[in-house]
Amino acid sequence: MHDICSSIPELTAVNFTTDLMFAVFQDQCVTGGYMTTITRIALASNSYVVCVDELNPGPGCIVTHALTEPYHIVKISGFSQDLPAQFVYNIAVVDYGP
Repeated sequence: MHDICSSIPELTAVNFTTDLMFAVFQDQCVTGGYMTTITRIALASNSYVVCVDELNPGPGCIVTHALTEPYHIVKISGFSQDLPAQFVYNIAVVDYGP
């Protein structure tokens, strides 16, 4: 008999006095082929600047027909300043098709 359950990975410890969490979420998508990635976090004079790449499938893409909800969560340590975050999006449509 085969075990169809996989092990649950260890959770990353977060100390909210010294660590910051940044998260981006796309709306629910009706197919696969979507991706959201935090590519850079910079400390500006009065805010954190969070750069996000969002890739969407083009009309010629072969994608799965399943609901997806792309997201990316990043933890950074040593930056506990209480500043707002400014999100800068780079949205691209990519055609992976033939």
